[in-house]
Amino acid sequence: MGARGMFKLELRFKSLVVREYASQNGEVRFIGRDLANHIVVDEPDVSPMHAGIAQIENELFVWDEDSTHGTVVNGDRIICTRLKDGDIVSIGMHHTLIALILDKDRDTTLTSAYDRQGNLKTAV
Repeated sequence: MGARGMFKLELRFKSLVVREYASQNGEVRFIGRDLANHIVVDEPDVSPMHAGIAQIENELFVWDEDSTHGTVVNGDRIICTRLKDGDIVSIGMHHTLIALILDKDRDTTLTSAYDRQGNLKTAV
């Protein structure tokens, strides 16, 4: 698969990048407060299983898992939506997930990706 079909997700606490995740076709990740999630956000306003995110072909989708406080993309509460480059997914009061498309025209370097136990998977 070429770089065109890959996304980088940045988990931010306020403006600080806490962790980066690579996404490839067919991957599904869950976001929430519970440690069993792929992306763990330890915040009281985040549900144990808050949202899901999946890449299907060259598109990235996010959906709400019937969370208590909802999932917000670019200021709008969503049930399910397709993410575009630069979209901001708000998780809780202080965390955001930024979707970035990795392609040859963008000077974006993936620095690290982690598995669901928090172990380093890749470093570029």
